[in-house]
Amino acid sequence: MGRRANGEGSIYRQADGRWVGAVDLGYVSGKRRRRRVTAATQEQVLAKLRKLQAQSERGAIEVDQHASLETWLATWLRTIVAARLDADRLRPSTVASYRGHVEQHIVPSIGKVKLAKLTPQHVRQLHADLRDKELAPATVGRVHATLRKALSDAEADELVIRNVAKVVPAPSAVRPEVRPLTLAQARHLLEMVRGDRMEAAYVLMLAVGLRLGEVLGLRWNDIDLEARELRVRRQLRRIDGQLTFTEPKSRRSRRTVALPTVAVDALARHRQTQKLTSLDGLVFPSTVGTPMEPRGLQRHWAGTNDTAKRRGSPGLRDRVGLPETRLHDLRHSAASFMLVGGVPMRAVMETLGHSSIALTADTYSHVLDEVRRDVAVRMDGVFGGGTDPRGSHRGSQGSASTP
Repeated sequence: MGRRANGEGSIYRQADGRWVGAVDLGYVSGKRRRRRVTAATQEQVLAKLRKLQAQSERGAIEVDQHASLETWLATWLRTIVAARLDADRLRPSTVASYRGHVEQHIVPSIGKVKLAKLTPQHVRQLHADLRDKELAPATVGRVHATLRKALSDAEADELVIRNVAKVVPAPSAVRPEVRPLTLAQARHLLEMVRGDRMEAAYVLMLAVGLRLGEVLGLRWNDIDLEARELRVRRQLRRIDGQLTFTEPKSRRSRRTVALPTVAVDALARHRQTQKLTSLDGLVFPSTVGTPMEPRGLQRHWAGTNDTAKRRGSPGLRDRVGLPETRLHDLRHSAASFMLVGGVPMRAVMETLGHSSIALTADTYSHVLDEVRRDVAVRMDGVFGGGTDPRGSHRGSQGSASTP
């Protein structure tokens, strides 16, 4: 016998003892939609009906088990992802990344597959299609992560029984080889860049380990030369074709950094010679005072290739003699100098703005091998097997040195 309970829809108990609930969701995509749920208790049925109504209010209910993956992904971006963005639970750059993965890769590959009929084989097909596009394993992994997240939300909405993207492992991303500069190369770079309009930018990456976007997002009111410190509060990135100031990469990326003398001096010279009034007090604006295009500094560093329209030109990297070094390797160099110089791991992590100390240790494991060897040499000195830590020699080993 059917009856109403708290306005949640029609609820009744079957002969086998299970409870059934049904709710009319009105017209969805031009069709009248009525959904039915079952559960062991009346309270469980009520909970399921409330969840259906909440989904309906945010638009997710227009997708059911008969919908395609493409339909679900469009709804997911428009409703769930948009809501998280509005609640500051997602960064605009993350949303742009989701959208790009969906539109450029997932939908063209497996978007027509029915949501309820997705299998692990479809995920493997997506991987194969992305490899055919010659995308890097790290990129394939990020696309996979977007699909996994979208299907997790579909699973939470009971649109799929399981998340097949969790069944298939993501491709292993090969971490780019870290190529830090030697101390001699770093000193030569600082000599070569002296007097350049972007000198202070390079110094901040090499001596403090700032990311490119963090450097270009700096304002003069983020810097206190007398206190010898700098506050990272935002970064400049290109999102959906627009230069955009965003929050730092993570909570720990929002940080205050102590400045060494080489950075203080470079910033002081830069402020004295900066004649252009920039938007928002930018430390490193473009030549017309607007935010600087990150690719502009990349070209300043790496140079440009010959094209049909222009001749290529060497960059600072070529003049210094570092043909294989990426601009981001200056940040790696800063971290390596800190670790080899004896800076505690946690202090290095906080200076770089890493999310965890494990990330720092994993990224710079090659440097830590050298640090561990240095520890052994120093302990030999403590116990009389090598260099005396006070400077006198015991045994045949020489003293350890750090840059």
